[in-house]
Amino acid sequence: MNAKHLLRFMKKKLKTYGSDVVDTTNGKARTLLNVFEDMGVSWKDMSIDRLQVWADKSCLHRFDRFNNKYSPLGMNDLRTIFLKTDNPMGGRYLAELTRELIDDLEDSKYQHVEWRLSIYGRKRNEWDILSNWVLGADGKGLGGNKELLSPNLRWMIQIPRLFGLYKSTGQLNNFGEMLENIFAPMFEATINPEAHPQKAKFLANISGFDTVDDESKSQSPIDRTFSSKARTPGEWDLVDNPSYKYYSYFIQTNIRLLNNLRQLKGLNTFAYRPHAGEAGEVHHLDTAFLLADGINHGLNLRKAPSLQYLFYLAQIGLAMSPCSNNQLFLAYEKSPFPVYFARGLNVSLSTDDPLMFHQTREPLMEEYSIAKQLWHFTAVDLCEMAPHSVRCAFGRATRTTRVLPRRRWGCATGDGRAGGLEAEEEQQRRQQHQRQQEESTKACSVCGKTNHLKADCKLKDKECRICGKVGHLAAVCRDAEGKTAAEGSGKGAGKGKGAGKGKAGRKPQVESPQLGVEGAAKRDNTNNNNNNSNNNKNDNNNNSNNTTTTSAGAQSSAADALRARDDARDLLLGCGTSSSSAVRAALASRATRKSRQEAGALGARFAAELFNPQAFSAGITDRNKGDLSSLFETSRVQTTPKLRRDFAKVSEGGAVYWPGCVCEPGDQELFNRLYLELAPWQASPYKRSRHPACVEEERLLASEAYRHVVAMLREVFGVAVGYSIVNLYADGDDWTDYHRDNYRAGGNRISASGVEGTAHDVTVGASFGASRDLRFKHLETSLEFGFPQGNGDVFAFTEPVNSAFQHCIPQCTPAKSVGPRISVILWGRLERPGVLWKPER
Repeated sequence: MNAKHLLRFMKKKLKTYGSDVVDTTNGKARTLLNVFEDMGVSWKDMSIDRLQVWADKSCLHRFDRFNNKYSPLGMNDLRTIFLKTDNPMGGRYLAELTRELIDDLEDSKYQHVEWRLSIYGRKRNEWDILSNWVLGADGKGLGGNKELLSPNLRWMIQIPRLFGLYKSTGQLNNFGEMLENIFAPMFEATINPEAHPQKAKFLANISGFDTVDDESKSQSPIDRTFSSKARTPGEWDLVDNPSYKYYSYFIQTNIRLLNNLRQLKGLNTFAYRPHAGEAGEVHHLDTAFLLADGINHGLNLRKAPSLQYLFYLAQIGLAMSPCSNNQLFLAYEKSPFPVYFARGLNVSLSTDDPLMFHQTREPLMEEYSIAKQLWHFTAVDLCEMAPHSVRCAFGRATRTTRVLPRRRWGCATGDGRAGGLEAEEEQQRRQQHQRQQEESTKACSVCGKTNHLKADCKLKDKECRICGKVGHLAAVCRDAEGKTAAEGSGKGAGKGKGAGKGKAGRKPQVESPQLGVEGAAKRDNTNNNNNNSNNNKNDNNNNSNNTTTTSAGAQSSAADALRARDDARDLLLGCGTSSSSAVRAALASRATRKSRQEAGALGARFAAELFNPQAFSAGITDRNKGDLSSLFETSRVQTTPKLRRDFAKVSEGGAVYWPGCVCEPGDQELFNRLYLELAPWQASPYKRSRHPACVEEERLLASEAYRHVVAMLREVFGVAVGYSIVNLYADGDDWTDYHRDNYRAGGNRISASGVEGTAHDVTVGASFGASRDLRFKHLETSLEFGFPQGNGDVFAFTEPVNSAFQHCIPQCTPAKSVGPRISVILWGRLERPGVLWKPER
């Protein structure tokens, strides 16, 4: 919409519908004609110049003056009447304007837009008001259920960073309340769409979220850190506005959790594309690189070549608006857009507030026309830019059939379908070729080599010297894993070499416990040295080839940048600017975590036979130690006296694994209730983990589902609960490192026993949602074993087990293959010392 369109609409309403009641302030009804009469303006006096909505040179570096341009004739009353969704008229005038623009879009057929609506977070019912306005429900908007939806339109939600203003005026108590007002209604509509049909339908037509405000309002150098006050959102009750990093982190975290939930339910998900780098500090772009799917503007990337290179490698989208920047922050001829485009960044042209910056009914055409003329772009250049903006927001069907038609051998297809079939056939051929290549690299199940499969193996008729069966050799025998592991252990102990001696690309065999300290440490050092040498080689190659990059090197660098972006989120705390050392540190951290070996057969047998209480109706405490003799006898060379003593603590009742203890595996009711009642989630304060966690104490105690879980675990295990911690693992990329529980550190105190210095002696943890592995590692031998924690499963262990074994929740690859998981962890004291499980349940 441009200024002429708005002027024409206002004149029409004033001449034809002057009797419309548009204001009921102080209980007094005022018509549209009364409002203009009070201002001393008639429809004949109105002109584009008098409307005062165009940005001019007075707005350069003056964001306050620019904001005043949103008020026609400089009057806030007219802004509320014509440009607001929440007013006494239910936003009818703005809805009518929007409908006119949608009709123009559909007539043009190939124009698609993302229009923004604001959610401020001041009130809990903002989503209800906005949904009803878009869908014409409850007398809002156009009324009569006339929707403001179109295949050519996707809505975006922008969140103004105005907490300081709302706090100073008493509209909010803390930042956590603002986050709850924004995100809790979306979780509710996602979990129970039948109860919130309007919000659920509106959410299905939203493409993403944006956060906006004047970026130049950086208050002080301490704003470079994640949080200058080191407070959680619930504790942030200051009038000071949180930093850009603080806003972005908690907004993106909640979007990420919401996306995981919606993905599980088969619903659309949302992108996070904030305003970043338009003005202010360069460190805003550090945050955007770590958190955003794309950004708007990005002018300040020209000041940070290293960041610019990372944006190029990760192909993070930049939607730039040179016409807008020309009036507010940077002259058109100084815009970095042509430089970004020439260097291969994922950059596109977009409009920004056409009402203020554009003159015609085709604002996007203005952007392309000016850019083409001033920077001498060719038609090929313009064709390369245009698809970038389309791929961001619209579904695949829209992109391929309406905006980006299929091409067949370089020519446009006649009906669109032939091109689609050709592309599908090509995709099938590529997938078949990829499967053939994968099969060619698989290890033979007979001899373990990777250059052929079982059908072509010359040794497939030989007998295994371990089990005597035909069809495999001793190297891959599964019937005597203990013996093969023992042989590997002897070799490793005698020669100081690890078991990972196989050829490149082959999955290493499970290592024996004896290799845990020396062999694993030597292997980790070797890997680290190799990584360092590779990094040095890459740095040297980049320095010597500044103008060109090989395709293989570019793909490797792009993959590294994407992994660094995912793994470096925990570096956000206190990180002022991006650096190559920080990226390498994140990459090294990922490599270290992924180098841990999978569980061995020994650990699997211990887990199955020692930790499952349902296997022993008489109770674990009555476990006969003699029953373990056969197990230890078959694998005596793999154990040590310390290991046997520590596992004896487990067998005597020190640890319990109970599948389906709290609920049935397929019953997701408790998970859904916890997910909803404890949202919005906050960042974990623990350095050795990465997952949203640590719900505030007040919110925990207010959750009926949480209280039910605590009461059940207290009764089943006979535990006087003192502290509790609730963790959310949003997907497979969330993890906790190996650790032991520090009972004195405490979590949320939920009873009188949760006091400093109390000698808690037991941990009880219940899992809900997706299944994740719980892994244990023996401290002396480094033996690792694990088993899945599914929905409703419980694992409990006492202080002796906690002292002898560390535990963790490892990452999963790929991350999106695992849905969200919630764990409720209780620390307390056993009511009957030494007795963990009560079999009479």
